Amino acid sequence: MSSKTQLYRKIIAKYEETYPLPDTGDKPLLLNITGPFRNKLYETDHTYDKTVLSMILLAMYVTILLAPSFVTVILMSGICFVSLRTSRVKVDYSKLLDGEFIEINERMIGIVAPPQEEEGKLESSNFYEINDGQRLVEALARAGLDGDAITVVASVGSSTTQIIDGQKHTKTNEFEVGVDNPSDDKIAELLNAVDLDENGILAVMNSAGYATRVDAGALYNDNHSKTDTITPEIVDRMVGGSGDNKNAQQFARKLIKGHKEGKYKYTLVFIPRGDPAMPQGGSHTHQRMLEATRHGFNITVVEVSGKQTKVFEAMDGNVKGYSAESICGRIKNKKVLTKEGKTYGSGVVFKGI
Repeated sequence: MSSKTQLYRKIIAKYEETYPLPDTGDKPLLLNITGPFRNKLYETDHTYDKTVLSMILLAMYVTILLAPSFVTVILMSGICFVSLRTSRVKVDYSKLLDGEFIEINERMIGIVAPPQEEEGKLESSNFYEINDGQRLVEALARAGLDGDAITVVASVGSSTTQIIDGQKHTKTNEFEVGVDNPSDDKIAELLNAVDLDENGILAVMNSAGYATRVDAGALYNDNHSKTDTITPEIVDRMVGGSGDNKNAQQFARKLIKGHKEGKYKYTLVFIPRGDPAMPQGGSHTHQRMLEATRHGFNITVVEVSGKQTKVFEAMDGNVKGYSAESICGRIKNKKVLTKEGKTYGSGVVFKGI
């Protein structure tokens, strides 16, 4: 099994096959990896113990030399098979890729690949740290909805959805559905998981919010009054200066259709992405930077997510005494691009590891 340093070196070398590492000066660099590569790590978190494997192969070779009979070979093969099955060792990537800073090539570098549960907790913390909870109440009130209603908040990413508020009102907090994979079954799973009555609200934001006009305000579908203010505001727009919102539009239409056909009692709300007056959903990367800043630790973060890579940096270095909202407001990000002007997610960047 590779040591933490060996695994770090392997991941960094793979990253540099696609992009150069950013020049951060004296600041430590944190690679924050989510998306397909992270998911793969936790699906295949076992490996063979090479020492045990070598001993078994040597024993088999010696046995065949000393007693080269068919029965012996079959017997020894069975023993080896059982031994191999029981020599599997669990690799806990949450401990190997936990963000510890290690000196790699004369730079202090940390790598973290948080399990989805941890990612969701960080987003939930950040949602309230930056006052998005209060912004949501105000946005709902401006739309003529009950700002004090029991609300479940879903942060929709490219391939997964996290419940970042109101978790006690859902059957599960993570869903394998996003703007890039809006299957009808998974959308139904999300809608069915919300346990709210006619006074409740499911608010979706983050990548889903790219589907609508940026300054449209909180939009909603109410099955009781048969009011749909979302659909008329689904428009074409650019995302991040280089992409379009086609997938977000498709996700929005499917979610609205599912909500209407299911005749759900609770109201479905869409929060446009990009309006600074609106809540945007918590950022797990911002929360990591916020917590580092509170310890007087100024870091640069490269986030390799489901479909893109971004670098996050704080505009001001000495912000330890600032509020959480002020600190996060000073964090700027930009896409990391190849020479061809492309950005990729973790499934591409770390393919083959």
